[in-house]
Amino acid sequence: MKSSIAAAVLIASLLVASVSLAAEPNVVMQPGGAMYLNGEPFMPIGAWCNSEIKFSELSAWNMNTAFIGLSRKDPEEGAKAFGARLSEATDVGLKVIGYFGYGGWGEEKKPPGWTEAEMRPYLAYKDHPALIGWFLGDDLLVERHLEGVKQAHEIIKRIDPVHPTMGDCNGRAIDDFLPFKPYLDITLPYSYPVATGYPDWYEMYMTKRRAYMGDPVWTWLQAFNTRGTWQGFGVGGWGRGPTPDPGQFRIIAYLPVALGYKGLLWFGAHTLVNNPERAHQVSILDAELEQIGPLAVTMQPSDSADTFATYRSHSVKTYCLENDKRKLVFVLSWRKNDFHTLGSTGYENFPVRIKMHGDYDLTLPTGPSIEAYQVGFPGLRKMKITTANRSAIDMHIRKLEVMGVYLITEAGDPLIEQWQTAFSEQLVDISYNMTALAELQIGKVKGIHEKLVELGVEVPEPAEALTAAEEAHARAVKARQDLDYEFAYKQGAEALVQCRALQTAYMRHAWNMAAKYGTVFYALPTMFEKLKEDARNPKPEEEK
Repeated sequence: MKSSIAAAVLIASLLVASVSLAAEPNVVMQPGGAMYLNGEPFMPIGAWCNSEIKFSELSAWNMNTAFIGLSRKDPEEGAKAFGARLSEATDVGLKVIGYFGYGGWGEEKKPPGWTEAEMRPYLAYKDHPALIGWFLGDDLLVERHLEGVKQAHEIIKRIDPVHPTMGDCNGRAIDDFLPFKPYLDITLPYSYPVATGYPDWYEMYMTKRRAYMGDPVWTWLQAFNTRGTWQGFGVGGWGRGPTPDPGQFRIIAYLPVALGYKGLLWFGAHTLVNNPERAHQVSILDAELEQIGPLAVTMQPSDSADTFATYRSHSVKTYCLENDKRKLVFVLSWRKNDFHTLGSTGYENFPVRIKMHGDYDLTLPTGPSIEAYQVGFPGLRKMKITTANRSAIDMHIRKLEVMGVYLITEAGDPLIEQWQTAFSEQLVDISYNMTALAELQIGKVKGIHEKLVELGVEVPEPAEALTAAEEAHARAVKARQDLDYEFAYKQGAEALVQCRALQTAYMRHAWNMAAKYGTVFYALPTMFEKLKEDARNPKPEEEK
């Protein structure tokens, strides 16, 4: 009898243990704002998808998260489709955010919020391992959407207390944001800085919104053209402009990370499907973020940031995330505070020395145990810590890279080997993306030159720089054929540097013609016909 009782107790205890394990939430939000999945820190890097987007495409762009809409027209059928999408995500290793579509600038009147009956079919998937959260509204406005968001949040928390609720709020003042805070576990303030924003303004906007809403904050990133940033936010103006170039993509992604944002979502996936140039740019950047993200989300920004070096019209600024053991330092360079001329244009060979010293937050402990590495493709590169002053690191930023990321840590940190291995494994794919992107950029520069000549603009022939770009691209192609993926990546990047210099030179000419149309940085190809027409039929002087 005792043995049978003992067996029964054992079985009962095992059952309780199994239930407890099953009930253990796979998504946990830490007090500092980091999302943990199954005990590991996670930075979502994803995109807004419509039903036509295959999740395999997101995976190929080195994303880990899909944002998808949920239909109100037929929740039962919609929920079946949602379940199929969750299975598709699982197959390719993605996580999913379900969007109870609500909000938006286009609404003329206050819409009704989602009812519990409409939401329950979707919430039935609350235990699916691919699910990481529910999105409650886009471009939320207090007067239109607050009650609906509150209702949806309360329904979700009653049925699914594990997964966080999310939403993005817009407005001009803190009172446009704060009322949503109790009903959104994660907020997504965002700014689209290209075409008409400046890095300083972008930083100001993102800093203020994080201060308003508190952690955790994620953000949307721009992957489209012909949009600027709302003037009412004090961050630029609204107008036509270019899709972000490779350097700008790094700025708009890394600046929020450096400021403490814990998740990044591109808007939108549809802008990448039919635009290989954008897709290559995002793929390279996402692969880098994939390694940095899980560490970055566990860190908090230092209290100060400063401009350490200037050279002519260049500024170089540093940001830092840190915890007890490590620091991530982000070095950002730009020219004349504008996004168009970010990067190496004009001063390719000027080495910038960044010294971290004095009472600044990046002061390093003395002793030989501290190491610093530049992080990113083609792989981690160990930096020199000066022997004369152990609290300084020499960072010679080759060609004034738009955004350099540096890891400062103790000698023997196992993370170094992990990251080096990961970058090496990704380099085959990433060197292809870089080589293909260089080819596309060379073609774009040639097209811009031809259009300017067609408009009668006197521009210099691009012989020297274009030849250098084409030769670097040819070396990249040859290196890939020889399976030398590191050299291929470097040569593809060199071709982009040459293209960027050419593009900037041409756009200075286009600026003079296009500024009156609101094209702040340069004329889009789609505007050339308008420019040509204006050149043929100039307005009378008094109308200008």
